[in-house]
Amino acid sequence: MRSPLKKVRRLSRWKRIARTDARVWSAIRYACQLFNERSGRKLFDVRDRDFRNDDVKELVEEAVEKVLEFA
Repeated sequence: MRSPLKKVRRLSRWKRIARTDARVWSAIRYACQLFNERSGRKLFDVRDRDFRNDDVKELVEEAVEKVLEFA
């Protein structure tokens, strides 16, 4: 059985975020990395990567914080 993260990767790998040069998969991978760091557990099997687009990076960080608040 394929993992759900692999399916998301297959669907989003080459798509770009509107009005940026950032790829959707990079933003998802960065969010997964933040979930791992902030929860103190390895929830997602992703390698640590630096996300370069500051505007999108800030939005992803805010979204992760909101999700963790509700969890």
